[in-house]
Amino acid sequence: MNSIIKPLRVSVVSDVHEKETLERSIRLNIARAIVSKDPLNKERITYNPKIKGVYIIYLISTGHIYIGSTNDLYSRRNQHIFKLTRGISSNKNLQKSYVNVDNIIFIIYPTKTRELAFNLEQKFLDCYVNDPRLLNIATDARLAAKGVYPNEETRAKFKAAMKIRTSNPEHGANISRHVKKRFLNQNEKQKQSDRIKNAWANPVTRIKMLAANKRKGKPVTIDDVIYPSIIDASKVHHLDSTIIIRRLRSLKYPSWRYLNETT
Repeated sequence: MNSIIKPLRVSVVSDVHEKETLERSIRLNIARAIVSKDPLNKERITYNPKIKGVYIIYLISTGHIYIGSTNDLYSRRNQHIFKLTRGISSNKNLQKSYVNVDNIIFIIYPTKTRELAFNLEQKFLDCYVNDPRLLNIATDARLAAKGVYPNEETRAKFKAAMKIRTSNPEHGANISRHVKKRFLNQNEKQKQSDRIKNAWANPVTRIKMLAANKRKGKPVTIDDVIYPSIIDASKVHHLDSTIIIRRLRSLKYPSWRYLNETT
């Protein structure tokens, strides 16, 4: 059996030589992975115990790299392989550069805590931020999804799925049962009461709550029908008052307005 090869430790160095040091670390780990015939680090990464740390996906054919960190290197590696092989990776750059599993080397840098993993990941990202080999879309270790926006087709699918779901009576009944179950629980009722009391004790929050209640008492007009208040409109239209307020502000509902705005 091949001996377990430990990754080169990355130490804090000066800014001038930092990238060279990190790159040398990656190159050495690539060479060690090839020599050990374990490019996916299967010997070192096991499910139990879970290993925190930074990982780098290196694509042999192009030299591209993807940098990430996680609480569980085993699960994260398997997630990436599963999504890439099926063409559904959330990172379009990584998916586009992917060829096959044999083209991947999964480099790991285990850490004792999640915070240390974040810090080390950020160190790698900072060094490669302007490097064309970097496949990451976001360059902030703590905001991995920043800059990832669904396209028009995906948004349309989400919207259609949500419309079907919310119009399903069974879905509404499930939510109703869940809400009733929560508020029949004395502990939940007490938590809710405490949250309201704490919010009211805060002067800033109290002003916002009073303003919201005042807003709900304003007369509104919906499709040329005048209602004395938002609460009255919500009862007639069977909608929560927050939805009524949202529609009053939206340009998509030109016939939904506060009465004083139309006079």
